[in-house]
Amino acid sequence: MPARQHPPTLSAAIVLALALAVGVPAAGVQRRGAQTASPSIRPTTWSEARSIVERLPDALPRSLAEIPPAERPSRWAGWLATRRQALVARVAQGDVDSVVNLLLFGTSFTKQPRITAKLLRDLDQRWKAGDKSAQETLARQYQQRATDLVSAAADPRAGERMRDVRRVLAMHGHDVTTSNGRSTAIDYLFTNVARVREEAAKLAADLEAARSATDSTAGFAERSRIFRDRGLAGDSSVLTQFAVDRAICGLRDRGLLPARPVTRAAIVGPGLDFADKQEGFDFYPPQSLQPFTLIDSLLRCELASRSSLRITTLDVSPRVNAHLRAAVSRAHYRLVFPWNTEAGWTDEAAAYWKRAGDHIGVASTVDTTPLLPGVRARGVTVAPEVVRTIRPLEASIVSDRIDLPEGDRFDLVVATNVLLYYDTFEQALALDAVAAMLRPGGVLLTNDAVLEVPEIPMRSQGYVTVAFSDRQGDGERIVFYVKK
Repeated sequence: MPARQHPPTLSAAIVLALALAVGVPAAGVQRRGAQTASPSIRPTTWSEARSIVERLPDALPRSLAEIPPAERPSRWAGWLATRRQALVARVAQGDVDSVVNLLLFGTSFTKQPRITAKLLRDLDQRWKAGDKSAQETLARQYQQRATDLVSAAADPRAGERMRDVRRVLAMHGHDVTTSNGRSTAIDYLFTNVARVREEAAKLAADLEAARSATDSTAGFAERSRIFRDRGLAGDSSVLTQFAVDRAICGLRDRGLLPARPVTRAAIVGPGLDFADKQEGFDFYPPQSLQPFTLIDSLLRCELASRSSLRITTLDVSPRVNAHLRAAVSRAHYRLVFPWNTEAGWTDEAAAYWKRAGDHIGVASTVDTTPLLPGVRARGVTVAPEVVRTIRPLEASIVSDRIDLPEGDRFDLVVATNVLLYYDTFEQALALDAVAAMLRPGGVLLTNDAVLEVPEIPMRSQGYVTVAFSDRQGDGERIVFYVKK
């Protein structure tokens, strides 16, 4: 049995909780699965990547830069396959990060208080005042939360979220159906809390440096690559959907889409709310918000009609794709929109919460029993015909190409909290893949800044800034990229 890892120290734990409250964005690449008959999905060829490789010699990953230029055409496929294997490992790591987030914030599996920034500040004050029991209190809470989470995952009657926890732990060698497996799983969780603590401290420093940059454009560009070394997780939030909603109406107001309705749209990395990334809420089942909220926004902003709109999703996580396929098969889906009324949302953000989903379904009740103080929730049951408009695909926006007939190309692609998982070169590959999927004049919406190169026919046409609260830096900038 590995040595037990101690919970993080109080000051570092505060950094951890604050960084986890920012969350880990949803990822936009996908481990390769079985190809569908239409559209065809294939790896990016050397001929498609060559101009980008030659344009960005100083931005190439080391493993590619070390290949002699004369050998790159013959070794490209092998390099790409190796890169894909690394992404699979990042997906697995992202799943572990989501479980750590649930361990800290979840309420469905334990009676222990959430390990929030407020709790940690209170314990920190006790510690500084000479109360040496504060550290012991925190250690007990970590221990009890980990024990409760593992026990809930071991329950044979567990729901989807706890089955996912069980699967993640099993993938790393911890069978929670056995006594020994539960013990090693707790040790494993502590090890990863410590790892995430260290990553969160570095991330907080990097984010602060990006926000404090004298050149705001350069700071935004650096922020747009900031997760390039982290695990790929699928957690999302209502506020991300609010930012996309404002950008969708911005497309209409700026005339960036032609007068005809949007009939085909794609989402790179729709995500799956395993534990809401802003608050870690788990009082409702896992859900994928963006496929449905995008439809809702397109209808509300009068850019599409329900009868003709089709949505394609591309995602890296096998569990995200399985979740969406099951939803489409059932033609039944229920959304829950949480709101922490103490988070200081702007009036516009609160107004979005009150109306989200109105154009795609009907209101449904939410059990208020498990709600935390200050938390409200709305439920929406999505109309079956809306659920059936969604087509989930397993494809990598970085290493795959989606071959579409000209008439089936997308009017709109949305990729939020996706490209920041990659560095400049792979972002360029992704932008080129998006361009190939878009019709001329089609638009990419993303909250990341991507380097524009002559070989890729995509150009930025401004952006919209969306504030979530009055806290500095609490919001999103959504950029409009238009295909020439």
